[in-house]
Amino acid sequence: MGDDDFRTVAITRESTVRGFGTRLFGLIFALLVGCVLFTIGLPKKTIYLATEWDQPWLGEAAGQLTALTNQLPSFSLLLDWIGFALVGYVGALLLLALRHRQPGLFGWGAATLTLAATSLHIFAWLGFIAYHAVRLFLAIFRTITEFFRWILTPVVDFVVFTTSGDLGWLTLSALVILFTWLTVRFGTAFLRFAAVAAGSIALFVGIVIGSAYLLGMVPPTFWEIALTIVTVVALWLFWLFLLATVGQLFLDQLRGTVQAGSGQRGIIMGAISVGSALALLMLLGNAYNAYDFYPCSVAEWAGSTVQGANAPQFDAAVALVVIGFSGLAVLTSLVRLRPPPTVKALGRSLIYTIIGGVITTLMSASSRD
Repeated sequence: MGDDDFRTVAITRESTVRGFGTRLFGLIFALLVGCVLFTIGLPKKTIYLATEWDQPWLGEAAGQLTALTNQLPSFSLLLDWIGFALVGYVGALLLLALRHRQPGLFGWGAATLTLAATSLHIFAWLGFIAYHAVRLFLAIFRTITEFFRWILTPVVDFVVFTTSGDLGWLTLSALVILFTWLTVRFGTAFLRFAAVAAGSIALFVGIVIGSAYLLGMVPPTFWEIALTIVTVVALWLFWLFLLATVGQLFLDQLRGTVQAGSGQRGIIMGAISVGSALALLMLLGNAYNAYDFYPCSVAEWAGSTVQGANAPQFDAAVALVVIGFSGLAVLTSLVRLRPPPTVKALGRSLIYTIIGGVITTLMSASSRD
């Protein structure tokens, strides 16, 4: 291996280490952002956890952040500002399309904004329809099962009758005759099949019995300790994943605002950020009476769990920031369109929006006292 090869390997290794460090820093930063958002957006849950974990500083931090959010304008006033900002954002998209003579920019932006803003309503109705479809399928399946049970019950009784008592010998003799006939009819092929089937069954039974015997030799205290450790680690990893995902959703919304005016893909990313912020606001705070457009069961669930656990003023302030900066980013592209983001960045934005929205909703619902 020459000097050039060694230099190539060193550069590759250095870039790999640098890329890993960048991803690790991004994950930690998203985790910190998620912790802050969780504390501000779900103060009741934070105070509850501070009491459970005996960490008074966490409860004090939640109280101080809650006091800061209470200094924000009223929820209704923020909704009015969001409406004005949304009109400005749509107007900026129209100006951008007219300025560059590309009507598709406005079309893609308006369509994506509409789909993203109504995405949770669409998912709710699809889930509602799927739930009742499954219930109908189960009812039909139960009816068919009862029908076949009614037919097969006499057959089962006849089989039990013929395999018990003196008739059992006749049944065994019939099985031996059948086995002999199959052997004569199909020759060694049937014997090989029978041997493989019997060997597979015997191997499976042996593995199950042997595993049960070996596991039975382990002291029960070992399993209790191992289960406790695995449970604690899994819970911590689960919470870290949730918080990092929420933080990444917020960061991706801000990233989408920066890319809001950079070509068709940038317009789509910006519209996803704006629409997802509106969708979460309508679900978490019943903005613009959005619960009226949900199925009744979903609206009742959201009103009794999600709505009472959140700080709607903070959610509205976040949505206002996302919409405002997205509109400004679109206006900055009136002179010249910036290079569009990559397809990978667009796909990542869409994935984070879907997963982050679901996790944020579930965390809010579980935070109801």
